[in-house]
Amino acid sequence: MSAIDFDLVRHALDVAVQSQMNEVELEVGDAKFSAIIEKKVAPKANPAPVAIAVSEQLPELDPTTKPIKATSVGIFRTAKVPLIAAATVEKGDVIGTIFALGISTEIHSAISGTISDILVEDGDPVEYGQPLMEILV
Repeated sequence: MSAIDFDLVRHALDVAVQSQMNEVELEVGDAKFSAIIEKKVAPKANPAPVAIAVSEQLPELDPTTKPIKATSVGIFRTAKVPLIAAATVEKGDVIGTIFALGISTEIHSAISGTISDILVEDGDPVEYGQPLMEILV
């Protein structure tokens, strides 16, 4: 006759709660365990209105610059001809590559303009959606 290990049950319940599952069933040999998870909802309190005062001015974004963003996660590599600030790029130009899992993916400029700021360097790790450079349009 088999028994279900307590640590296995605890782990299964933790995974179920984190995954927002409602039910857990375990079976080891002849032993069976099942549980239904009910979520307790705290009663909603009516919070008092809060006044927020802004004490400092936020910098205004330049509406004429647009970012070129990373299309995947990986290591950024500059283009064959490295770009510098004040260089002109055309729509479709390769501005660099992202290397991940042995695959190199080219990053193309979606807009034409002048590079105003390069935000990453060759060899930097980048995340999906991270701005790589700013283009003045």
